[in-house]
Amino acid sequence: MQSQILKVPLHLNFNGGPDAINNIKVPKNWNALFRCYLPSSVEGIVEYRKDFVKNHKVLEVK
Repeated sequence: MQSQILKVPLHLNFNGGPDAINNIKVPKNWNALFRCYLPSSVEGIVEYRKDFVKNHKVLEVK
């Protein structure tokens, strides 16, 4: 069975207001760097996610 990769666009809004989808509040003069990687396999990215969730805490930024 061949693995299929689902391509879904990800939309983020920065200081987009109360109705913005996936809104992230950031301070003035804030900037970001996003890196995206194509996984080598579905199984590989699933294992990566499991390891990441297990070994990293999500922190709230105020």
